[in-house]
Amino acid sequence: MDAMFIVACARRKINNLDGRLTTSPDVDWTSGRFAGATVLYLLWGIVYASYLISANWVVGALSNDPARCAMYSGFAKGTASLGLCICFILDTKNVTYMTQVIMQFVLYGIGSLALIYMIIYHVKDTNYFLEEHDIVPTHVVEEAAAKSHEGLRPST
Repeated sequence: MDAMFIVACARRKINNLDGRLTTSPDVDWTSGRFAGATVLYLLWGIVYASYLISANWVVGALSNDPARCAMYSGFAKGTASLGLCICFILDTKNVTYMTQVIMQFVLYGIGSLALIYMIIYHVKDTNYFLEEHDIVPTHVVEEAAAKSHEGLRPST
């Protein structure tokens, strides 16, 4: 993430993208500038998708209760949509590209720290048998029953 932030800032400076362009940059797929911008665009997409996948994994690991998972998932998706909405609003308000990149970097940092906090303090190895409405696979119930019977056997 840090490397992409540095590359994005360097490309902005090299290509003189300090503000809004008044004329077309005249870049197409045959231009030498096309490849770098495309790679950077794809990498930002990969980071965005990876972050959302990580966030959804954490959300799924917080609960086995379907209603609670649905609530958490809706909150996560709504938060991601709010972030995109803010990005579009900033762009329509002619906020400089550098400010937008800095804001995205800061928001990714805050979100990453929040994910790390959730993983360390709230994600357990399993949530089975901890919630009233959780759905436990049959084989887990059978294994738990077998272990509880083993503990009740007298030693010989």
